[in-house]
Amino acid sequence: MTNRTIASAGLAALTAAALAVAPSAAAAVDVAADGSTCIQRLDDGSQTWIGSATTEFNALAEELGELFADHPGRTTGIAACTHYDGLMVFLPPRADDEGQDAFDEELSRIVRSHPEYPVYTTEVAAASVVLVPLATEIVATLHDEGVVGAAPDVYTGGLHVTVDSLTVGMPESLRSRIDEVVQRSAGMALPLRLSVQEGPYEAAVATVARGSAVDVLAALRLLFAAVASFAGGGG
Repeated sequence: MTNRTIASAGLAALTAAALAVAPSAAAAVDVAADGSTCIQRLDDGSQTWIGSATTEFNALAEELGELFADHPGRTTGIAACTHYDGLMVFLPPRADDEGQDAFDEELSRIVRSHPEYPVYTTEVAAASVVLVPLATEIVATLHDEGVVGAAPDVYTGGLHVTVDSLTVGMPESLRSRIDEVVQRSAGMALPLRLSVQEGPYEAAVATVARGSAVDVLAALRLLFAAVASFAGGGG
């Protein structure tokens, strides 16, 4: 994946090819602010956010969101930078057609209208028009095998699949089955992130491990209830 800044001067910073034919526009790209610190993550890999968004930031995000909703075949998703000082947009490989040019122009126009916030781009594997129905199909096809949820992973252009913690051999045993569905339906391999759905027991243990005294007391009650339910055959 590559990160770029969309230059306020226009589309030249959107693609490497454009930079090659319009070198004067390269000066509009701040290479020291290439978006590499936009997304900051916790130890578990999830993104973290610090602070709050301004009204102007929200206006930019809303405009981009409307554009992306209108072009699901050319977009994947949007994420606010960790400190709400910019946005990262996730795009599939660029198509070579007139519609793509029109999309690029509108994206650049929106960015130019909010010069105080940089917008970075990351190229990812697939567009939302591919990922959304694929996530639905994976749940429908593999629910009985332990898949309880699936959604696009905008950070990679792949899928985030949630599996049942009680399924034997989870989650590794399902990976090949999920890959089969993806290959059959999308005709390509996609990045796949698996996570295990926490039941009441797992959630309680996790809360005890990291929570405050009040959290721990509530978690212990949940844990005792889960154990009692299991012992009584209530699931």
